Amino acid sequence: MNPLVVGGVRASPGEFPHMVALGVRGTDGTFSLTCGGTLIAPEWVLTAAHCTHGPKSPTHARMGFNNLNDNQKGIITGIKRVLRHPKYKPPTLHADIALIKLNTVIVFNKDIRPACLYQQYDTVPTQAWVSGWGLTEFDNEENSDQLQKALLDIVDNVACAITYRQQSKLPYGITPSMICAGDSRGGWKKDACQGDSGGPLQILHPSNCMFQVLGITSFGDGCAFINTPGVYTRVAHYLNWIEENVWP
Repeated sequence: MNPLVVGGVRASPGEFPHMVALGVRGTDGTFSLTCGGTLIAPEWVLTAAHCTHGPKSPTHARMGFNNLNDNQKGIITGIKRVLRHPKYKPPTLHADIALIKLNTVIVFNKDIRPACLYQQYDTVPTQAWVSGWGLTEFDNEENSDQLQKALLDIVDNVACAITYRQQSKLPYGITPSMICAGDSRGGWKKDACQGDSGGPLQILHPSNCMFQVLGITSFGDGCAFINTPGVYTRVAHYLNWIEENVWP
């Protein structure tokens, strides 16, 4: 199960101002990426629950930059606490959603701005963008220094369920709490990959120039494999839980 952007292009500076890199800060100040996330409020980041435990648990969040190697850009803040959804029970991949509370209240600017949450449960767009600093090839060991983006097609859950019908980590199969997406019309050349986990599947809001987060990068079988969409946690399914914790 390899949840990254393969076949993408570089994002423009400031194009995804809600994009957060989660990772570990070394004693020398260097930052090592472990997952992505989405800034949704001044001190809250939305990510995947599987990104928040185990040896790669993040200690810091970095935002306001595009190039991982450019230490002059953006800000880094510590993580105060992590809230995983109560129905998330690893190693299964249901309810793969978590909220991270930051140590700092973030001041928004042109490079750092929150995303909105996509509210509609039944209506989904036909395409959405995935973004991240994950691997750019499945057999590559290196993450991308530059933030990447790719436009993916939303794949019907029934078709997606056939792909994952024998997956042991999905005892209930593909459920309505998930969204599937892949490059179904373009030859399966684009996908999210390792390192993009926790990052957003998003659409641009038609009127207010902000992005709406439709899904959270959760898992996939390889990266950009033929007829194999990636699976994303459906944000609309968990709106009540998010709002109760972020905006009580």
